[in-house]
Order: sequence, then structure tokens, then C-alpha cells
Amino acid sequence: MPGGDSVKYGEGDTLTHEVGHWLNLEHTHTDSCGGPGDYMDEYDNNVDPSREDEATFDCPVGEDNCNQDGGPNPIHNFMAYTQDNCMDEFTPGQKLWMQSAWETYRHKENSSETWGLADDDITCCTLGDTSCASIFSGPPPTPPPEGENVATYDSTRGAPQCSTNGVLCDSSNLLKGRGKDLGPGTESNAPNTIDGCVDGESGTYQDDESVEAIKVTAIGGSQLQVGGTAEIEATVWAYGDGGSDTADFYYASDATNPEWIHISSVVPDGGGEKKVTIQYTLPEGNLQAVRVNFRYEGSESPCSGDKYDDADDLVFAVADTGSLPPTRSPTDLPTKEPSASPTNN
Repeated sequence: MPGGDSVKYGEGDTLTHEVGHWLNLEHTHTDSCGGPGDYMDEYDNNVDPSREDEATFDCPVGEDNCNQDGGPNPIHNFMAYTQDNCMDEFTPGQKLWMQSAWETYRHKENSSETWGLADDDITCCTLGDTSCASIFSGPPPTPPPEGENVATYDSTRGAPQCSTNGVLCDSSNLLKGRGKDLGPGTESNAPNTIDGCVDGESGTYQDDESVEAIKVTAIGGSQLQVGGTAEIEATVWAYGDGGSDTADFYYASDATNPEWIHISSVVPDGGGEKKVTIQYTLPEGNLQAVRVNFRYEGSESPCSGDKYDDADDLVFAVADTGSLPPTRSPTDLPTKEPSASPTNN
């Protein structure tokens, strides 16, 4: 880095290299001379100049340790290991790849711009500009309305959490899947339970049981509040006709030290993706949790743990009683006149 002790790597290109990784680029020597390499072939018109047998250091002009049509080692590429004063380029394919990674994975949800590359394959521009090549399309995601909170994964709790109080808390896609070993249906950050309850690892995703999402919504109020009514909506995937599956609903008034209280158990009304709901009264406690234990047969339990079962939690903030304004303002004047004039003493 600039100002550091390394002469060869002191111009800042290490940061450029690492940002390339952040935008899903591989090293130029990935897979050596064979295999898919850095996956740039089709993006560079099937002639990939970014191919070398092993990492190249210093700045060996003309070295070619792959002897392929792409030419000599890509010593000037930012994703190589050569010294900083040798690096000065990305290929057009790498630029397209980074732009795609930015749009798909790194773009801020509240950004008002969508970006592309200009016709020179170098300059960034806003889509709609006459100089902009329309590589990417579609508006950025719309943020949820105020008070409708989307949970983020909390590594301390081990589950999705809405830290700010609002009218609802939604797990969004954080709970999709089940367990740690269900192929494409493997659940991110499994098991997503605040007490370590684990999921079953058997079956096939979107054939057998899974909890896909949990949402908690205030009923008849502007925020989730102690003493208010809340609805828990669980999106589940039910096996067969759903008749062998049950969703057990629980709450814990203190998410930091959960003691699960059973609310109700519901059988889905069919197979495939279904929504099951129950309502309950929010107890005392500023950080609460709900659990949905979705099981194949068996008995009511906060953590049945059988091979097809999925238990997931959602943690959310709850307002104290009295933190909301009164539902109607007091009248400015008495409702009737006094019956007599005050007496004089």
C-alpha cells in the first residue's frame, strides 16, 4: 500500500486487486492452463488473454508459460501477482463480470442509480445516457415502507432480527431451505435458532418440509407493542397433501434467555408452499422472539428435531405499553355546563 515498506507493492494496486475479488473475479492463474480458468473466455470473445500456468511475479515482459493463443502471461492485469508498476488493466470481460456482480450482489438497496459501461468498455455511466451501453436493466430494489422492517441475520443471536420497532418484522429470504446439508435447499446460517435447536437433514428441498419465511405483524396498531395483538405468518413447504405436517408456533418474551411458550399448532390446508397464521398477545419484553417448528407427524414440540423437521426463529423489538400516543385526543371543554354558579364565601 502507498507509504508501506514494500517497494514492489507500494502504489495501491493491491486494493484494486482485492476489490476485483469483492466483485467476483478470480486470479489470472486460476486452474493453470486448463479448466474454466477465471471464467473470462466467453466474455473476452473466447480468446482469453488471462491465462497462465502459475502466478507470475515481478514484471517479466513476454513470458508465456501456457503457450496458448491468448498470448503471453497477463502481467499487466490487476488480477495477476505482478508488481504494482506492471499492473494497469482489466479485460473487457472482467469489466462486464464486475458490473454484473455489482448489480446482482453488491448494489445498495436504496440507491437511485443503475449503472452500466459506456461503449468504450471502460467508462461507467448511468443507464439512459446516450453514451451508455445498456448492459444491465431493471430498477434497483424498492426499500420497504417506513415501519415495515426486514430482518438481518444477527450472529450474536444466531437468527434473523429486527432491532428497530415497527408495524412488522419480516425474515424475507433469510430462512429459505432447511439444515446444513440439503443441497440447493441448504439454509443460510443454519439452524437460525437462538438456542441451537437443529434441523433434520433428510429429504429433498421443496418436496419435503421446510420453513421458508416468518413475518410478525401488529394487528390494529402502528407498531408491535406490549399488550397488543400480533399475527405470526409462516410460509412453509408442506409434503404431499400437507395432511401429515404441523406447524407449532411459540413465543419467548426474552430473546436473550428464551423460554418457549406454546401458542397453537396448525396443519396446512394443502401441499407445496403454504402460509399458516396465528394471532397472540405480545407479552412484556423489549426484545422478543417467535419460533415455528414445522414437523412431519410426531408431537407438539419447540424442537422436535426429526429428520424432516425444520425449526426457525425470528427476533424483533417490541415497544413498551404507553409509548404510543392516545388513540383519541381529550375534549377541550367539559361535556356539560356546571349545574349551578359557584357560591361566594
